[in-house]
Amino acid sequence: HGVRINYPIAKQKQLLDEMERTSIRELNHNWFPRMNFGGRGAFQTETISFQGLSFPNDSYIATLSTEQPLYDGGQTGKSKSVEHLNSEAKRMNNEVEMYGVFDKVSQMYCQTLLLRESRNILKTVEKDLSAKKDQIAKAVENGIVLHSNLDEIEVQILSTQQSILEANGN
Repeated sequence: HGVRINYPIAKQKQLLDEMERTSIRELNHNWFPRMNFGGRGAFQTETISFQGLSFPNDSYIATLSTEQPLYDGGQTGKSKSVEHLNSEAKRMNNEVEMYGVFDKVSQMYCQTLLLRESRNILKTVEKDLSAKKDQIAKAVENGIVLHSNLDEIEVQILSTQQSILEANGN
């Protein structure tokens, strides 16, 4: 469970939830009234006069408009559903990634246990071979066994020691 707490992907769930809430809040703003302000100015180099009236050379227009949606054909509701489904898909992708991490952690843990047990077995084998070497050495002294048998045991001991060193290196 430490992986679920400490792995960066696990912390993304809270961020995804917050992003979904924010997106839905923004979609809810579609129903709020909107105000638009516009302005324009113009300057004419020549103006016309009409029956003694003269018009100014400059003109200004300012507009203020308000829009209030009454019906959007369900677009906002569908957009909310899509946003929720997208967030859910992202959360599921994170879960899949977390299971991959759990699997890797489990494999590493099992490999560590296997390696530890292998080392213990190799050390036991080395002890047994050393005891057998002592017995064969006494038998060689007494002339019961050939010296080549002692050499074979020493080779097996060296091979076991090499395996122990390799296991310690991993």
